[in-house]
Amino acid sequence: MKAVEASDEILCRFCNLHGGLEAAMPFIAHQFKKFGADFSNPTKEELRLIVNELLKILADCNPRYVVDHERRVMLKWIRSIDT
Repeated sequence: MKAVEASDEILCRFCNLHGGLEAAMPFIAHQFKKFGADFSNPTKEELRLIVNELLKILADCNPRYVVDHERRVMLKWIRSIDT
């Protein structure tokens, strides 16, 4: 899997759990900017950092078991990135 494919999966999943694209996109954009990540070519490490922050946001409005499940799914996608 390419980094951009993993990123797309992660971001779609976050959007679905955080009120849709309009509600979630400001949070996503902020995290990409915070870590200097490129939407079209993020690194594995940048995605790990971004996912950790997005999961903190999800933890504010979702049960822990949901956040734990999402962490496993998202980190699996990151691990599958071809280097």
